[in-house]
Amino acid sequence: MALRAWCAHDREGEPSRAAKFEAYGALRMIEVLYRYRVHAAQVRAFEHAYGPDGPWAALFRRHPGFRRLRLFRSKNESGIYIAVDVWESKADWEAFRSANAWDYARLDRDLRMLYLEELLLGYYEGDEEYQPPLDTTV
Repeated sequence: MALRAWCAHDREGEPSRAAKFEAYGALRMIEVLYRYRVHAAQVRAFEHAYGPDGPWAALFRRHPGFRRLRLFRSKNESGIYIAVDVWESKADWEAFRSANAWDYARLDRDLRMLYLEELLLGYYEGDEEYQPPLDTTV
């Protein structure tokens, strides 16, 4: 069983229930969601920088735990975006942030002028990526 390498065992040599839960949680995919309000004059530059082929995605690709970056534009509010950074696990996200702290801070500072407001919406863990219904608007 793959979990044995990751967790403590009970008396019979099987992973304990708490250890299974802890190991499972450490291996679950994580999505980091941000909301941005972008000035109309910066929309094209923002969409490039925060899109799947921009500098953020390039920086994230340094770590093998990075899956992809998704960018959603609101249909109802002009200049509102949701960025979703998808990682194999919370541990991968944390390892990336630790190993790339200086470059992350520099890129964050350099691209700050592209948006008016940034809000971290939260961290969401699950077995697979969230797939919104096709008719959902942000």
